[in-house]
Amino acid sequence: MRYLSVFISKQPTKPIAVVDLNKPERVSVIDAIYYCDFHGGHAYISNYKNIFTAKFDRRTDTGEIKLYDIPKRIEEEELLALLEGLLVRGKDKQPRRMHPNSLANLNSSEPSTCKNYRHKQCKLTAQQVQEAALLKTQGLSWRMLGDRFGVKADTVRKSVKNRGTKRPISN
Repeated sequence: MRYLSVFISKQPTKPIAVVDLNKPERVSVIDAIYYCDFHGGHAYISNYKNIFTAKFDRRTDTGEIKLYDIPKRIEEEELLALLEGLLVRGKDKQPRRMHPNSLANLNSSEPSTCKNYRHKQCKLTAQQVQEAALLKTQGLSWRMLGDRFGVKADTVRKSVKNRGTKRPISN
C-alpha cells in the first residue's frame, strides 16, 4: 500500500490530505497530523490517492475487490503513531561505519588540473581526421566515413569537429 488518504467528517468524500508512504513530504505529513489531531480525522491506506475514484482490481467471477487491493482504515492512536514515525524518518538512522582496513586503503590524490588530467586518446590519427574532413566536403555521410575508418560515425564527426579544418563542415 502506497498512499495514506486522510478524511475529516466535514468533508467525507474527498481526502483532505494525501501522504505518499514511499517518499513522504514533510509538509503533507504535518498537515495530516493537524487534521487527525484537531479535527478527528481518520485515514485509509491504499494503492490509490483517492479511494472513491479508484479503479480497484476485482475478481472476474464475483466482482469483489481482490484482497491485496482493499483499503485499510486507520484511526486515532495508530494513525498518529504512523504519521509521527514518518515525520522522523531518516533521523533515527545510524551513520554508516566503515572497517578500519578500508579507511587505511584510501589514498589521497592530487586535484585534477590540465596537466594531470587523463585525456582519452583519439581513435583516429591526424591524417585520418584530415582525410575524413576532405571526404565529408565531397559529400560522404558520417556513417560511411565511420565504416571506412572502422569506428563509429559520431567518433569521426566529433574528431573532425574538434581537431578539424578551418572551414565549416555541414551536417
